[in-house]
This record gives sequence, C-alpha cells and structure tokens, in this order.
Amino acid sequence: MNLASSGWTPPDLRGRVAVVTGASQGVGRGIAEILGSCGATVYAVARDTERKLQLIAELVNESGGKGVAVCCDLRQDDEVESLFDRVAAETGRLDLLVNNAIGWSDRPSDPKARDDDPAGMVPLPLWRKPLYWWDGNFEKGIRIHVASCRFGIPLMLRAKAAGLVLFTSELAVRDAEHVWDIVLDVRAHATARLAEVLAAQLRPHGVCAAVLYPGWTRTESMIAATLAGEYPLAHSIDDLNAKTVSPHFAGRAVALLAVDRQLRERSGSTIIARRLALELGFTDVDGTVPERD
Repeated sequence: MNLASSGWTPPDLRGRVAVVTGASQGVGRGIAEILGSCGATVYAVARDTERKLQLIAELVNESGGKGVAVCCDLRQDDEVESLFDRVAAETGRLDLLVNNAIGWSDRPSDPKARDDDPAGMVPLPLWRKPLYWWDGNFEKGIRIHVASCRFGIPLMLRAKAAGLVLFTSELAVRDAEHVWDIVLDVRAHATARLAEVLAAQLRPHGVCAAVLYPGWTRTESMIAATLAGEYPLAHSIDDLNAKTVSPHFAGRAVALLAVDRQLRERSGSTIIARRLALELGFTDVDGTVPERD
C-alpha cells in the first residue's frame, strides 16, 4: 500500500528506535508500517510465526525504515527480557514503546466452556461474558503491558532518550449507561491509570507516557467477520469502511506524537486520534478524518 496521501507530511524519525507489540495485524501493524515510512527502526513483536512477522518487517524496509521481526510470547517474562536485551545490544537505545498487544485470541481448551461472544462484538452483560475474556484482557493484556514497561523503560533511561511509552486502548467511558463491554471498559480505566501514574514517575527522566485511542479501526478480524456476515455493527464492507478508520490512522498519530512539541503537556492523558488529527492537520490514508471519536 502506498502510505503517502494528501493531509499527511511524514515526520523524520531516522535514528529513532521503536518497539511495537502486537505488530502482526490491526492497529499494531498499521503503526509499525507508518513508523517505518518515517525512517524509524521498528521491532515488530508478536507471537505469530516468524514468516508472518517477517512480512511486516519487509513492509517496514520497503517503506524506508528498518524492520526487525521478533517472535516473542509477551506472557513469558524471560522472552520479554530477551527482547529488550536484543534491542539494547543492536541499537543501544529505545525511543518509543508502543504497548498494543492484548490476549483476546486466547480461548479456553475446554470444549464445554460457554462462549457467547468469542470476539467481544456483542454487548453482553457481565454474567454472560466468558471468563476467558477477562483473562485475555487482564491476566494477559494488562500484564503484558506491565512486563514490556518493566524491561523496556530501563533501556530508555540508560540511553537518556526523550522517549515515549504509549498504550493503545479503548476509551474509558464515564457514563455507565453507555458502556459497550464491561470488561473492556474496566481495562480501559486501568490502562488510563497506568499511563497516568507512569507519566508522573517518568517525568523527572524526560520520558512521557500516554494512552492513544485510535478510534473505531477496521482490523483484519473485523473485515473477515463482516464478509462472513457475523459482525453486528456493519452490514457490508462499504458500511464498515464508512464507519471506521484504517490501522494506518493510528500509525500517523503515533509518528507525530513522537516529535510533538506538546508531548510533555499530553503526558499522562488519553489522546484521541481523531482530535489529534484535527489539531495537527493530518488525515487517514484516504484523505478523511472521522466525524466522531
């Protein structure tokens, strides 16, 4: 895909090093590709097969950056530590840590386990949600972020880089009546607080932390579900495209945040990609900005 379009001036990220978790698809893939198109060295991290990740790394290389594919199970602390040891040995620095991975795809092995909502697409009440949905979002999801920060941030501090730790997340909704999914909402609040406290702890070191809400993004799984007629919020691909943003929209937001002069003021907050686009003047790859958050 040609990532150049009107409404977008790629910042110069040559010499910057980024680690993007969950980079094999969806928002993570979009972020990795855009950072690469800005000249960054991008470690694309996921549990997927090496061949699949290598394809992402090749896209980063083709777009002008340096892509490094890393198969890493972020649930295993020794693998996370090895990941950042590798980044330190190969580059000596870390400028951007994008915590995007989550454990949604992990399913219980028990065939009798109730599974009313395998992908979080149906607004079920808590008493009908499968318990693995909690495990994927917290015991694996939030835990993955904590592990990445535990081993990644020391590299930022040693390199004395003015780094950024970013978490992708849904919005933390204040009005309980408008919560789509209770587990996702509790995770969003936990992630927002994690970024807020981390920002305070990192401020003396010149490192920022924040949450990025990408907006309603059309991931590969959403496209597949729509094509199969299993996605309740879109009746066709055209309908889905009209309602959602591409994964590269989040990538553009991340790239501009990496060079944003107002980043220290944004640290600790939740940044909405649409509002950032209106403020900084960038668009999605089709030249549009969504009408709603």
